[in-house]
Amino acid sequence: MSSSTVYVVVEGTTEFTFVRKILAPQLGSQKVFLHPIEIGRPGRRGGDVRFARARGDIVRYLKQQSDAYVTTMFDLQKSFH
Repeated sequence: MSSSTVYVVVEGTTEFTFVRKILAPQLGSQKVFLHPIEIGRPGRRGGDVRFARARGDIVRYLKQQSDAYVTTMFDLQKSFH
C-alpha cells in the first residue's frame, strides 16, 4: 500500500490541534499522513475565513508537492441580521 500526503489548511489553533492529535495518528496508521497548516501569514491567522483568503495557501501547497492533496477545516460562521 502506498502512502498519501494531505495538507489540512485549518482556521486556527483548535483545528490545528485536532488534526495533529486526533486525526493524524489514526490516519497515519493507514499511511495517510496529515499536515495541519494554519491559514494566513504570521500575525494574521484564524477567524473570518473566506475563499479568497484561503486560496493562496491552498494553491501554494498544491504546487509544493505534485502528489499531495489539500483539504480544509474551517468553522461555519453564519451571521444573523
